[in-house]
Amino acid sequence: MSQLQSANLKLPFIAPSQAQKHVTHNEALNALDAMLHLSVLDRDLATPPASPVDGERYLIAAAATDEWVGQDGRIAAFQDGAWTFFQPRNGWVIWIDDEKSLQVFTDGAWTEPNPNSLPLFGINTSADPANRLSIKSDAVLHSHDDVTPGTGSARHVINKNTLTDTAAIIFQTGWSGRSEFGLTGNDDWRVKVSPDGSNWADTLIADSATGAIRFPSGIEDPVSRARIANMLLVAPADGATSIVRFDRSRGQDPRTAIISGINDDIITLASADADLFFHPYMREVSYVRVWNTSKATPEAAWIKHDPTAGAANDQLQVSNSAAIAGWLNSETLQLGDQDGWPDVPAGFIRGYAVDISPMLQAHFGTVFPQKGLSFKNTVFGVTGRAGMFATPTGLSGSYIGGNSLSDGAPNLGMSLIGTSVLSPISNSNLVFIREDQDAGGQIGVATLVVAGVWV
Repeated sequence: MSQLQSANLKLPFIAPSQAQKHVTHNEALNALDAMLHLSVLDRDLATPPASPVDGERYLIAAAATDEWVGQDGRIAAFQDGAWTFFQPRNGWVIWIDDEKSLQVFTDGAWTEPNPNSLPLFGINTSADPANRLSIKSDAVLHSHDDVTPGTGSARHVINKNTLTDTAAIIFQTGWSGRSEFGLTGNDDWRVKVSPDGSNWADTLIADSATGAIRFPSGIEDPVSRARIANMLLVAPADGATSIVRFDRSRGQDPRTAIISGINDDIITLASADADLFFHPYMREVSYVRVWNTSKATPEAAWIKHDPTAGAANDQLQVSNSAAIAGWLNSETLQLGDQDGWPDVPAGFIRGYAVDISPMLQAHFGTVFPQKGLSFKNTVFGVTGRAGMFATPTGLSGSYIGGNSLSDGAPNLGMSLIGTSVLSPISNSNLVFIREDQDAGGQIGVATLVVAGVWV
């Protein structure tokens, strides 16, 4: 054997034919006893304690004195009535008992272990690749580090990689998601909830660009639990919010005309009666439903323009050319729905349907199923009283609006109706209109101008 001590701990070996082998053996055991599971009482002492107890160990501070002189930074172990010193080596781990801290010897100095390189870390539970930091505890405290009194802060930072990623906190019941808040899919701050972990509803969204807050699922009254409606104001104006307007003297709905030609999305009438079905002020504001009643089952189309309004006044343009692809000359066009026809509410009482999606798009940048409308209605009678009324469903007793005076003079009013029937061509709710007149009279100018949309 060429060496007299072990390579790492420098434990003495027993030499061949050595006398008093027990001395060397006991020296090695003492060294193991001092260095294995290394724990010291203190690391701030430079002078040995006056009355050490056998087995006590210390990490010697700088500028050591007395029996420790020249042993700075070494481990001092009191064994068999004397001090033994051990030089630490890279990788040794020591427990400082009075500080309740762990230290690692690296490159000539004792430092706290560096957790930055740990791939997984669990506290009272096991971490895994998906949850690299895992904590099982009834409470977790995060307090500020108030280095300068009065300036302490405590912040959690959750960073995501790209705009469409998620940075959020989720709350679960039985490991199934119930609530989540944060940045989910974009940079708007969002709160959402779920009854089952699969179906989620947004409850609050804060727009990252404007700071505006939205409540996509609405707000409930705390007592009745009924949804609270809010009105979005618009500036009432002809040609901007006139969802219904007719200027020509006429009889009440339903009104009919004969088709003389179909060309793509254009209907040509046999007479100059286009203004009985649509008015220029309604362009880009609303669509009106008309019917081909010559079909075995009446077919619907939605008027969006009157392209030859004026001298000709004989053409109407529909929103979808496919709806009138099978229509023929000499068939009858009607403004006025009838109970039992497709997409007409059961029990419908005379009137016609209006889709207001163009106005919603123009004023709010989106189309949505509104809860109701506030509107101004004006109606003239010709040789007698006339009326125009709006309704959410077209059912008896649900019409709201106003009449002209008994001599036909105009009568203005403000009204509020609910809306509940979803349009078959958009995401808005329909408004149903009915016109009335005294016997022997006619309806003159009649308008319905929206002032507010309820959501």
